[in-house]
Order: sequence, then C-alpha cells, then structure tokens
Amino acid sequence: MPELRLRIPREHLPMFQRFLELDGSTFGELSSEILALNAVPSVAEFRDRLIRSGQSDELVEWMTDFLLAIGSIGIRTSEPIQEVLAGLQRDLERQNPDWWNESEWKEKLPRLAGLVGPDTSVTLLSKASALSSLSPGSVLNTRIFTETRWIFSDSGDNVMGALTKHVLVIASVDGIGNDTNQSFVLDDSDLEKLIAQAERARRKAEAIASLTNTTSTVTFETR
Repeated sequence: MPELRLRIPREHLPMFQRFLELDGSTFGELSSEILALNAVPSVAEFRDRLIRSGQSDELVEWMTDFLLAIGSIGIRTSEPIQEVLAGLQRDLERQNPDWWNESEWKEKLPRLAGLVGPDTSVTLLSKASALSSLSPGSVLNTRIFTETRWIFSDSGDNVMGALTKHVLVIASVDGIGNDTNQSFVLDDSDLEKLIAQAERARRKAEAIASLTNTTSTVTFETR
C-alpha cells in the first residue's frame, strides 16, 4: 500500500510548531477535557465549553483550529487517522524546520491520535463541516445593504421624496465548488416576509432540536 503523501502549506507550519512547543501537562489537561465532550453541535459550542472549563480563549482557539485542520485531512483523504498523522510526520521531516522535534512529536502522538480518532467530537465536527462545504448552494455569508435614492423636482433643486431599497447579498458555493455572489433587491414588504420566514425556520430548527434531545442523535451546525 503506497504511503500517504501530504504537504503542509508553509502558512500552517506555525500551528505544528505551537503544538510541539506546547507544555506537555497543558496538552494533557486540555486533551482530557476534549475527550470528555460528547458530540458537540457546533465549533462555537465546542470552544465555549472548553473556555468554560478554565482554558484561555487564545489557547482554545488555536487548539480547535489545529485539531479540525487535521480532522479535515482525514475526511478529505478517507485515510485512517494513523496514516494521516504518519503522512504529516513525513512532510515535517521533509521540510525539516528549525523547530522540528521528532521525540516531542512521538511523545504527543498517541494523545493527538485519540483526539482526532473515529467518532470523537473533533471528527464529527470535521465531518459536518466537510458535508456543508461540499454541498452545492451552501451559504458562506449574507449581508443586507440599505440604499436610499432621492427623488428630485424637474428643476433638480428640490428633494421631493426618497425611495429606500434593501439589497440582499448571498455568498454561496456553486455546483462545482466555486464561491459565487448573488444580489436581490428587496423593498420593505419583501424584508418583512424574509424576516417572518427566517423566524419560522428558526422555530422549526428548535422543534427538531427538542426532538433529537430525547434521542442519541445530534443536530450539527456548520458555524
């Protein structure tokens, strides 16, 4: 079976440097808290729970990004996590930055493998994120701009009125995975209808959440 070949982008190397330089006892404590988490419905909730356990915001932010980055590699390659970690180690050895420390990596490796192993909270969040990002039509961001257009007299020296319009801009993923923007012009009536539909969708999501809370199923969010 051929070895999994991975290449860590240079801009991501600082995450691995931070991991190797992280105090072992701090990593052990944080790992235990992560493993104690059951399926968490969102990355934000994952971070919040760790912060509430007493960890610093900055440490939790970095560790979350680091673990999800590794988890996403496993999802994309469909390789066992041990193969992914071995591929990462081979690339670190190939790039051989000044801070590379093989003995430190091997010492932390078993605990790291446990964090990103099958069915952990990290892996489930990685799967949910991957499924969302790969789905055509997935919304990346939305914004509403409000524009006012003045209506002048024929002579142009008097303001006779104003027309207010709202522009809804939706950034999404198209059918082949590219980012795309779509704009829609709304009047006040359209805006009220949109708000009503959004509120109805939120209530439906809450109803689904209350139903799944009675079972072992978790409803995942993608943000």
